[in-house]
Amino acid sequence: MNNLSVRFDKRRYDPAQMLSALQKQWQTQSAAADPVSHAASAPRLVQIPVQYGGKDGPDLALVAVHCGMSPAQVIAAHSEAEYRVYFLGFQPGFAYLGSLPESLFTLRRAEPRLSAPAGSVGIGGAQTGIYTAASPGGWQLTGRTALAFLTLPAQNPAGCKAMIWHALSPSRKERLMLELVRAGLHNSVQDQGPYGFRHLGVAQDGRMSAGATH
Repeated sequence: MNNLSVRFDKRRYDPAQMLSALQKQWQTQSAAADPVSHAASAPRLVQIPVQYGGKDGPDLALVAVHCGMSPAQVIAAHSEAEYRVYFLGFQPGFAYLGSLPESLFTLRRAEPRLSAPAGSVGIGGAQTGIYTAASPGGWQLTGRTALAFLTLPAQNPAGCKAMIWHALSPSRKERLMLELVRAGLHNSVQDQGPYGFRHLGVAQDGRMSAGATH
């Protein structure tokens, strides 16, 4: 799976020219690649301990019935496989893991949970993943890991940048750009969203129409 998302202002750049430039750059980089550079970015195997079933995996029995297996067989099949990180999304640090054994493919819940605990290991269709923080979710929860994938600022202020919490800190007076005196019934104030954190699974967000306020 090789997907590339590029955001640009179509009022300033021609889409066809952007696509052509990207394709040329892709070909140039591919031609210049060598075994040494590939070795430097070789995949790294990370082992994650998981407690399956019980309160940690409330959907294990359901997955077992759906797959025509015993809970023990589901655990064995799920824990013996090696997974590849396809991409990060949904929530910061949430990795969509591919290479799930086909025998474990299970549809997501018809009604998502209001809250899946942090560290929950779930199956959603043909992929598996781990909730990095407590959040609503519709994946079938088969287990849970005690590993902390993200550090909250309250626990480690130095780790704020990785979670962009620093963007929520009060602004200094000299950086004040807008003062809201009175809001109407349907008024809202929106920024352009956080840039540069897609590698952590944090989308830009912001207003729906990027050109609405220009």
